[in-house]
Amino acid sequence: MNKEISLVFDIDDTLYSQMEPLLTACEFSLGRALPDPELFYRIFGKRSAEMFLFSESGQVSIHESRLYRIENTMKDMGIPFTREQAEVFQARYKENQSHLHVSDILAGMLDTCQEAGVKMGVITNGPFAHQVQKFHTLGLDKWFTEDQLIVSAGVGVAKPDVQIFRIAEEKWGMNPANTYMVGDSLENDITGAKNAGWKTIWMNHHRYTVSPGMAEPDYIAYTEEELRKIIWEQIKEINKTFPPYKYIKNMILTDQELIKTTTQKIKRQEEIKEKYNPNKIFENKNKVQGYTNETKEVIAQNETVTMIEYKESIFKKIWNKILSFF
Repeated sequence: MNKEISLVFDIDDTLYSQMEPLLTACEFSLGRALPDPELFYRIFGKRSAEMFLFSESGQVSIHESRLYRIENTMKDMGIPFTREQAEVFQARYKENQSHLHVSDILAGMLDTCQEAGVKMGVITNGPFAHQVQKFHTLGLDKWFTEDQLIVSAGVGVAKPDVQIFRIAEEKWGMNPANTYMVGDSLENDITGAKNAGWKTIWMNHHRYTVSPGMAEPDYIAYTEEELRKIIWEQIKEINKTFPPYKYIKNMILTDQELIKTTTQKIKRQEEIKEKYNPNKIFENKNKVQGYTNETKEVIAQNETVTMIEYKESIFKKIWNKILSFF
């Protein structure tokens, strides 16, 4: 049975937190703090999805769609907001996005996935140039090549359409039954991937609930640390491909082979002791010297085996520690 897994990540609010750059831009344009940041974020997300569809269909320009989404969000919240403020918001939000970064927790998680040989990719909705620039700003090119990035505008289809997941399967050679979609959008990432036959991990920063009738994710992570642990659990299932495991296991196997080959020599211990028993009377000095040299050899062999067995137990303990840590 092939236990290899594949991981496909969304970008926005999955591999970085979208909340901070968004809120700071909004509060800068307003000149004051928002009364309910969480409500603002939810409405903004809804309005962004709506305007994304309009811009993708060519009904409005990308810039206009960005202005409309913040204006409509503020209108829904009952907060007066001018077109000038919308322009200020968008300019500051764009500036904030030039300083995006992947957190240490997620960077460590991606390092682990890469070292374990896990097949990975990124699927993101949005304008092609904008999302590619964000991909590089975040430093995702450390773990993914541009060939491992699919942008909706670049392929003419967006999540949750099953076709974009099929494109990924064909492009990256992924088995849908063993592929996990990791994303924050219940509709775009989770429902879309489930319809494609993928497994799913919902990055649910904001603790939303699953609406009636919507597909349940296979796993839910409320924090980056929980996401890291969930993914680690999947990697442990195929830990024979994980480099530290391979290294330690190979060391143990090598030592076991050494034990096996050394056993034949150790079997001679009794013969040597019998042949060169110090309690016996030796006929000549050469035999005494022979006893001394071969006894030293036996002692060295015994020490070697003891050290090998010790190393084997230590390596096993180290590996168990690694597993328990994660």
